Amino acid sequence: MPPISFDSIPSGLRTPGQYFEYNNSLAARGLTPNNQKMLIVAQKLDSAPAAALAAVEVYGEAEAQSLFGSGSIAHIMVKAAFDANPYLALTVIPQADAADSVAATGSFVITGPATSSGLLRVNVGAVLLEVPIASADTATDIAAAIAAAITAKPVLPVSASANAGTVTLTAKNKGTLGNAIKLAYSKTGAAGVNVTVTQMASGAVDPDVSAAYAKVTATQFDKIVCALQTETALTALRAHTTLMADYRHGMPGMGAFGYIGLFADAIALSTALNAWRLSGIYVRGIKSLPYQLAAVYAAVWCSESDPARPLNTLELPGIDIPEIADRLDGNEVEAALNNGLTPAVVGPNGTLQIVRAITTYTANATGTLDSSYLDVTTVTSLDYVRAASKARIALRFPRSKFPASLLKPIELELYDVLKRCEELEIVEEVDANRSALKVERNSAGRADAAIPAQTVPGLHVFAGRIDLLML
Repeated sequence: MPPISFDSIPSGLRTPGQYFEYNNSLAARGLTPNNQKMLIVAQKLDSAPAAALAAVEVYGEAEAQSLFGSGSIAHIMVKAAFDANPYLALTVIPQADAADSVAATGSFVITGPATSSGLLRVNVGAVLLEVPIASADTATDIAAAIAAAITAKPVLPVSASANAGTVTLTAKNKGTLGNAIKLAYSKTGAAGVNVTVTQMASGAVDPDVSAAYAKVTATQFDKIVCALQTETALTALRAHTTLMADYRHGMPGMGAFGYIGLFADAIALSTALNAWRLSGIYVRGIKSLPYQLAAVYAAVWCSESDPARPLNTLELPGIDIPEIADRLDGNEVEAALNNGLTPAVVGPNGTLQIVRAITTYTANATGTLDSSYLDVTTVTSLDYVRAASKARIALRFPRSKFPASLLKPIELELYDVLKRCEELEIVEEVDANRSALKVERNSAGRADAAIPAQTVPGLHVFAGRIDLLML
């Protein structure tokens, strides 16, 4: 048996007395908590006080509005995230618009005058504005009223100006995300009034997100949300999540993004990414912005503390549902799940629901189809076993000598971690795989371990045959 060692009591004391110290290395017997921290990387307004590329913890929408500017991409994403998960632990890295970027613009062109009163409903994204119209209102009057209604809603991602019968909308943040803001209208009554809509377009040049990720390489985030959906931006997120999960950083996390465009484009993007630490949520044709969808998806994901529990059927609150013609059919849902894309569909209560949360990983380095990291829960379960094992070793052996006799105690601690994970149904068959758990001495000061982790899968598919029996 090794001698009793002390951290603070000297071994050569000669003064008579009774001396004590406390040792808490054996106190904790359970597993580490699985608290989730989320990071958003998004653009702020140039006039906003938050420093660009300076990470800041945010505790609510009002704070985000003040820090990043009302109607900025960062503000809108924070609002969407907290609406979906009020208890979220959230950090934001605000980015300035790229120096040579261009803002998207669109317009409503009004013709008149009105020959009867009525109501004009204008959509900016998923936000509906109502503009009353009086009989004899001219095109100039109506355009001014629309611009005033937009200006009175500072949380919108656009500013508006009226000139004669034309309302010009300009995205508050420059870059390609402004092109995703959908414009629409409908009217009741107001005979003689017509509206021509020009959709938002011409936004160009996005900021380099890799500069933001470089600022947080010393901090772990469990979910990282990228506002952009370009392959360039998401490749940078893939590189960051891979870096943070490596042996040196040891702070694994998952990246999330949203996509609302063409199905074929979404499939092409997920296939190109092919990353088991990225998950993209797809809904076709909605008015909500893709970065709102991404923020809600990640916030809902963070609400689930069990790393092995599937996200199937969880709602995406605050995201509008697509028109019937845009909803995914069964073949498209299956195609998405076979191509690294997480589909969302309209549930029986009329809200969007996650079908099955998967990663974008579909093939290994040789191009061979590989389903080992299909479900996000496989990755998060492994990450949890890693965190629990790391914490246990750090707690039990912070200043240990390394005689050969220590190998068995290390193995037993790892076995205990696995058994506790088995109790929580994160891994299974621990005793059946017991012989694969090994701890070996590599060099004078290094122990190597092989830790078998058979993760518990989710129940996603049930197949039953009903046999007709007749007399």
